[in-house]
Amino acid sequence: MRILLVVSSTTNPTPGEAALRDRLAVSHTVTLQGHASPRPGNLAAAYDLVVFSGSVSAVSLDAAWGGAGTPIPALAVGYASFLLLGLTSGQGGASTGTTGYILDASHPITSGLTAGVDLTLYTSSGARNRAGTGTVPASGLRLVSLSAANSGLAVVVAYEAGVTLADGSTAPARRAICGLADVHLATSAALGILDRAVAWVLGAGSGPPAPPTSVSATARSATRVEISHVDASTTETYWRYYAAPDLAGSPDTGSAVLLEEVATTTGAPTGGTVVREFVVPAASTRWYGVAARGSGGTSGIAWAPSAVTTPALPPVLISSPGPGAVVPAGTLVGLAITGPVYTGIAWYRGDPDAGGVLLGTASGILYDTTGRPNGVEVLYARVTPEGGGTVTVSRPLTIGAASGGGWDAGAYAIRALGGII
Repeated sequence: MRILLVVSSTTNPTPGEAALRDRLAVSHTVTLQGHASPRPGNLAAAYDLVVFSGSVSAVSLDAAWGGAGTPIPALAVGYASFLLLGLTSGQGGASTGTTGYILDASHPITSGLTAGVDLTLYTSSGARNRAGTGTVPASGLRLVSLSAANSGLAVVVAYEAGVTLADGSTAPARRAICGLADVHLATSAALGILDRAVAWVLGAGSGPPAPPTSVSATARSATRVEISHVDASTTETYWRYYAAPDLAGSPDTGSAVLLEEVATTTGAPTGGTVVREFVVPAASTRWYGVAARGSGGTSGIAWAPSAVTTPALPPVLISSPGPGAVVPAGTLVGLAITGPVYTGIAWYRGDPDAGGVLLGTASGILYDTTGRPNGVEVLYARVTPEGGGTVTVSRPLTIGAASGGGWDAGAYAIRALGGII
């Protein structure tokens, strides 16, 4: 997984931050960001988890991290991030010591531990970042505190996706407080808590998100299909769009191909409609579907209720020069086509498959006949329509003396400058 680790300084991390970075890097790809830097605009697309180290400053953190500004899973080690993320109703603090008290051992984060006992967290006295008494909302499951006598000073707290946080917002993804700031002093038991907190926040044990609903697919042109669906989960981080050939009136799921995987903001309200358009082959019959992917896996594919058949491409025609065009040598001849939307075009004098001369690759060019001998030349346009494939068309052009006033070189040039007509 891709983790963004927010630290006090990327060039001079504290010993605890360096140890946290190295621990995360054992199983994940870790990117450091200074706490004074703005929240990345592409957060949901670029990262699967954000971790706030034990040394971040509330004054330096970008306010944009708050509320829906952090749509991905988040792990708060530093107490300065507790209030900003809505995990507590008041600012937390740090208490030095070596132990913590296990309040609840039934949660995956504290799995394997014994509730109601003290656990050695550090080999020597270190910072245990904790929430203030009475500041953890009812939605937060307190797992570890400073001591039995200070059970309200929670060091480890878990928040499931979709719960109401202390600031009244809805958690768009899992959150956790794991206030083990001095990772370089951590015991193996404490490192186990940290590892399980990371795994749980990333979705371990949560299962895949629910698949989208109300999927529909509509042909918008010969090479465009629009797919619409309704978001049915709060834990997905990507939508995956598929196409499959028709098999006796149903999608051939064994031959399904992935069209695109699109990162999405999980903070969007469940039930929102998503619409995307895709370039597809013309004259094709295919089924289209969508799946949701999150840290707990990928849902099944939800298919549109019927296959979509795209129409055939309109014919590619050379519109300039016109049929039977005769031009005097030295004329600038406009070259243009009509037909489908295309992604590429190349003009040739002579057959491109038999040594034809490339004249240009613009949608409308001027062919200079200066120095060309009198006679008939054949001009070719090789077109790559949107959706793939190639189409080659040709038209003869006679170079010689103008006759009957039928040739207007200026008109051809104007048509070329106008591009596709």
